[in-house]
Amino acid sequence: MLVPLTVRRFTCLNIGCWRRTFVEQVPGLTRRYARHTVLAAG
Repeated sequence: MLVPLTVRRFTCLNIGCWRRTFVEQVPGLTRRYARHTVLAAG
């Protein structure tokens, strides 16, 4: 089953920040750096 998911991508404007982009996480569904959703990995 495929579920379309749209998340926002944010850009850090601080020059000293080592992270350039950030993506919002959906609690209970997504994890940082994960290749699969929480439900699909379990």
